[in-house]
Amino acid sequence: MLITKENAELEDLLQYDFNKMINDIVKFRKSANPEIEVIQIEDKDGVIYRQSSYDSTAAPYDEPLPEHRSRNGKVKVKQFRSHRKKRRVWGDLSLLFDIGMNNWLEDGSFPNDEDKQYSVKNWGSWQVALGYGGDVVFGNRCISKFGDPCGSTAFILRTGLDVMWYNFKFLDPATYVVKGDEGIAFNKDLSPEKSFKKSKLTASYLNFRLVPTLSTRYFRFGVGAYGGVLLGSHTKVVYKEDGDKGRDKNRGNFYLNSWRYGLRTEIGFGSLLLYANYDLNPLFRKGKGPELHAVSVGVSLFFD
Repeated sequence: MLITKENAELEDLLQYDFNKMINDIVKFRKSANPEIEVIQIEDKDGVIYRQSSYDSTAAPYDEPLPEHRSRNGKVKVKQFRSHRKKRRVWGDLSLLFDIGMNNWLEDGSFPNDEDKQYSVKNWGSWQVALGYGGDVVFGNRCISKFGDPCGSTAFILRTGLDVMWYNFKFLDPATYVVKGDEGIAFNKDLSPEKSFKKSKLTASYLNFRLVPTLSTRYFRFGVGAYGGVLLGSHTKVVYKEDGDKGRDKNRGNFYLNSWRYGLRTEIGFGSLLLYANYDLNPLFRKGKGPELHAVSVGVSLFFD
């Protein structure tokens, strides 16, 4: 309602732009209680773009989209994806490196407990693996290289292809692994003129791993399986004789099983990933050696 006392004032109102006046009122109301609309768009490659009502340009953004609040108002968030919200996404391939200690179990206990000739040292019996790994991500695309989702919990299939070496360093450095027609034997060299330094059995495998993992922003846990094929094996004994260093190195399969398979558990905190492996099948062929199941624990590292 407009009230004027004189005709001259009415003529002035006729010259006024009422559309501009209404726009000014709307702008004033928005400045008093602003409401920003943020649009998040994810392209087919998984790159996230955001655009707000105050900025017409869209820029890549790799952080989770929280619920923002301005000083005087609330931000509305709209999310658009080029595919379904929950989908399988392959993560980037990374170089993986496992380093740990290994031993073997016989009837659920370590041979060290019974002081057997094939008892091994934990320290010095290294298990090393080098290869490539990738993740299949379900339900959350924003994943760091360590497998941690940026926001909510994600389900991940961790995969890897690697070459792995078992090194079993015997507790008695005078131990020789001897392959006979009936099987494998672990003999002690009693030569008084030799001073033994170390003795070990090494076996290498080509492995594939698959570990279903539940991952949050700060913690992840997975239990999976692995399998591998034997590439080669050898023994090495190092000693001193008459002041000279000697070394006996023999290559052969030593009745090792051609395949290995087992269970793998992974526990991660941030960039730190711990693992434990247990071979379900014995290291040596049935009837050709003691029934020993390899076990290892260590740290797994990833590199871009």
